[in-house]
Amino acid sequence: MATATAKGASSLAKMAQEKVLAALSSSITTQARSATFACGGSIHIKGEGSNGSDTAHTDAVQVRFGEHDRGVTATFPRNAVDSSAVDSSPLQKLLAACVPASFGRGGDEVMDEDYRKAGKLDPSDFATTFCPYRASIIDVVSQLLLPNVKSEKDQRGVRAELYKLNVYSAPSGRFKPHVDTPRSDAQFGSLVVCLPVAHKGGQLVVRNAGKQLIFDWSKAEDSAFETNDDGSKRLKTDAVSSPAAVKWAAFYSDCEHEVLEVTSGHRVTLTYNLYVTRGNGHLAGQPTVLDPIQLPIYETLKRLIDTPSCFPGGRVLGIWLTHSYAHTNLQCNFLPSSLKGAEMAVYVTVMALGLHCYIKPVIRADHSNCDYDDDDEKEPDYAADTFSQWEQSDYAQVHDMTRRDMMGQWTSKVVVDSKVTWLNEHSSKFAEPAFTYPTYGNDPQANTEYSAAALFIRIPPSHERVTDLKRAPTDMYDGVEAVHEKKDGEEEADEKKDE
Repeated sequence: MATATAKGASSLAKMAQEKVLAALSSSITTQARSATFACGGSIHIKGEGSNGSDTAHTDAVQVRFGEHDRGVTATFPRNAVDSSAVDSSPLQKLLAACVPASFGRGGDEVMDEDYRKAGKLDPSDFATTFCPYRASIIDVVSQLLLPNVKSEKDQRGVRAELYKLNVYSAPSGRFKPHVDTPRSDAQFGSLVVCLPVAHKGGQLVVRNAGKQLIFDWSKAEDSAFETNDDGSKRLKTDAVSSPAAVKWAAFYSDCEHEVLEVTSGHRVTLTYNLYVTRGNGHLAGQPTVLDPIQLPIYETLKRLIDTPSCFPGGRVLGIWLTHSYAHTNLQCNFLPSSLKGAEMAVYVTVMALGLHCYIKPVIRADHSNCDYDDDDEKEPDYAADTFSQWEQSDYAQVHDMTRRDMMGQWTSKVVVDSKVTWLNEHSSKFAEPAFTYPTYGNDPQANTEYSAAALFIRIPPSHERVTDLKRAPTDMYDGVEAVHEKKDGEEEADEKKDE
């Protein structure tokens, strides 16, 4: 009877534990779906319909370009006209100064007008009076895409770096769906500022996690267009964007986005790369402070650590990061400072509850050509302690060397399956090349191993949660008991043994 009672209690505890884990996984999914991945706005031009009550306004934007001592200044919106009949206008000269824009594909710069048709100027070829800091855009981006947390040491800032001036012109100016290549591991997003030049089409579409946002900056008044003999539309020579305003959008760098076809006029934009900075406090204004207690995951995770029957021997919860981070590009890395959206929400919640959190690069095991009879023989996943730059290894894999031996050159640490529970599915979409090495045999070749960033939460044993929750563990497995899943037939054998 006592044995049956103990088994019943154990089954109930296991059910409660699984229920909390399911709720935790659901909270992470909910947080990811509700997290902001893009934002945008409009800033009125002073003297162009703005008034003293406007919360944001800016001076007319000037763009200076051309050779030294023979430069040209285009002013927007006053010179923002369709100037096909006025060859000497500054806008027409700006269009003529632009060169075809390329895009990245497989590490190469590619020219393909079927995929991207646009003009561009590099920052070395022009200067502009527009400042996203003075226009309060960076304040908004900080609040919505990179919120700070309630801890002075965790404050983050945003640095905007001018990247390009782009022009998408009718007919057929466009950029098909793509994902930007981060310029460093500190880059977390992009900012696109649209100058007030009348046009139609050219909407910016940003997609993430099954959702999309459309930024339509082409809503000029119908009176700005006139009809050709064939029924098509063209801009009047005195047309300007209405109302006269600078439009903008910012989004995470791993979001897929595209520029739809421009059907009339010219879509002129300034593009900035956005980088995370740390240790500098707040920028102008007061960015929103992220309060983890208000996040849906907080109560779920708190309920887990407050329930002694949930993982009484402790556990490590693993979460694959679902944003792309250039974690193998440079020696310097900004994780966790550059965590995005829902992943930052999880991180600050873990910190607020006094738990310990670890962010590591993980290389998955390769079981594609293996058939193990014993779990102990299975190749594990590998988790390094720190992020490092991709490297070309001169350590060669030969016939008598296993992949496990080869991986030992990258790290001696592995993911202990008996101590880790994953809360979401792994996706190779977010993997980065970790290291490349030659293999010698019948078919010599180079192999590349890919790592993905993962966040690990250490759940202490139940006794430690009561007595010493904030104890600094030696590593994420410190004090965590291994739990081996029983194979088919083992539970029945245990029952007969008890009888």
